[in-house]
Amino acid sequence: MGHRDIAPNSTKSKRYTAVVFDLGDVLFTWSPSTPKSPLPAKTLRNILRSFHWFEYEKGNLTEEEAYSVVAQEFSVAAADVKGAFEAARDSLQSNPKLLEVIRELRESGLAIYAMSNISAPDWAVLSTKATPEEWALFDHAFTSAAARERKPNIGFYKHVIEETGIDPSRTIFVDDKLENVLSARSFGMHGINLCGDPTVRGSKFLASHKKNLTSVTSNNVELSEYVKHPGQFNFFQSGGHKVMDEMLKYRNSDGIIQVYFDHSRPRIGATTFTQISNNQFANICSYKIPSLRELLVLPFRLLHNSPEVRQRLGPTFKDRIMERFGAEADSLSLAARIIAATVVDLTLLSLQCEDGSWDNGWFYKYGALEY
Repeated sequence: MGHRDIAPNSTKSKRYTAVVFDLGDVLFTWSPSTPKSPLPAKTLRNILRSFHWFEYEKGNLTEEEAYSVVAQEFSVAAADVKGAFEAARDSLQSNPKLLEVIRELRESGLAIYAMSNISAPDWAVLSTKATPEEWALFDHAFTSAAARERKPNIGFYKHVIEETGIDPSRTIFVDDKLENVLSARSFGMHGINLCGDPTVRGSKFLASHKKNLTSVTSNNVELSEYVKHPGQFNFFQSGGHKVMDEMLKYRNSDGIIQVYFDHSRPRIGATTFTQISNNQFANICSYKIPSLRELLVLPFRLLHNSPEVRQRLGPTFKDRIMERFGAEADSLSLAARIIAATVVDLTLLSLQCEDGSWDNGWFYKYGALEY
């Protein structure tokens, strides 16, 4: 749902008397992945979902205690945890459009409250990210640190209801997490999940980040112009025709494409060979490839591009895909699994973050360090 769902000129809004807003990822946005962060975004998100971090948000742990215990839990340095959250704090920005909506709601006569899962130190930082005039739009801001409870626990909702005297049946609750909205609805509030449809959200994320989705290593280094070969293509940005032609020069006695541009390092790889095969069927390369009988792995793109391959190996490929259903994987692997499943008429749900993005997945390992 978008901002229009809570606009003051809505006929439904006339019977409501109060609105409770979340702060993080609603009124304020932040990035778990910044150049200054010493930890990968996925690690930071996992920390935010951990039991000890929940205790920190409820005021049961000090800042240093929280950094220390989650560092031990996730096998990282406490200094890196501190640095990652300092970088995340620096990335905090208010949402001007939603603040304007709140201003209109307040002018219409509605009471406005904020309700956030946030530690006392983080609240001290967040309170500086908006002007005094903007904070004055709220009748009160409730934090989990002060209430010693957090969403979606019902104790936090009871605390807000008792302190404000609001009528839940005449209150709108806005949050980006469905579990928090469901708890609000259990009290009779009109709950709005601001993230809305995940497909629409994901499409908007991809559209807004078009041509700006850089590659990132597991040690949080962004790549754009990382590997270049004179006379060949740039691995990350340029076209692939030259390198495809070059790769076809490195075949073993069976005609199998080798992994390296080096005859002294003979090694074959299913991924490398299958990509060449796929390009053959997609009419990108003009070279012949070995017999289909010599292919050991046929991914979905090859089945999609070659009706002959799909007819012969589709049923077997479908069985292999079904075997992977339910297996643990990162978002990249799940995305590949979903696309592969569509080729053989199977469906599978994906994972998605609240902002429409997906956690990083790794295409390959680079060098001996295996980044």
